[in-house]
Amino acid sequence: MIGNHRDITELTGQADQIKSQLASSEGERERWEAIFDNVEEAILVTDQKGKILRSNPASEILSGLSEKDIIGREFNDIFPLQNQHGIPMTGDLFPGLEALMTREAIEYFEAKFTNSEGREAWLGISVSPTFYQKNDREEAEVIFVMRDVSRLKEIDQAKSDFVSMASHELRTTLTDINGYI
Repeated sequence: MIGNHRDITELTGQADQIKSQLASSEGERERWEAIFDNVEEAILVTDQKGKILRSNPASEILSGLSEKDIIGREFNDIFPLQNQHGIPMTGDLFPGLEALMTREAIEYFEAKFTNSEGREAWLGISVSPTFYQKNDREEAEVIFVMRDVSRLKEIDQAKSDFVSMASHELRTTLTDINGYI
């Protein structure tokens, strides 16, 4: 009869430590999922070619489409953006491509958008490229954070209209006063 024994105290300690780290990682992942799902801004993650990999509920509201209708489609199909001159932001004008080529985030820009229900909106958009290693290759994804700023644009336009009208009225009154003088 041959007997073999081994002290597994260290292995048990390591297993407990791994379980603890795994539970901590899972809790952190759930926390980030809750944040992602509950922010007011629409968040989309695309691959290098602009195919949508991930979206949050706010992007469903903004686009008027369900998540299953968004995932796997091209960003420009779901969010056909136009710049302030009405020019479509596709091809070389696609902000995701610019962020990938420069390897820098686009802090903020505004673009016009018409959703699937035909509602026009102005979006405030930030674009961030992310790079990582996968199978000894550098891969990239692009994160779009978008917010409907239509109401702010309307307020800004109303303010401009008021200043223009007030300026015109003051000029007319001053011209009359100057004429009497």
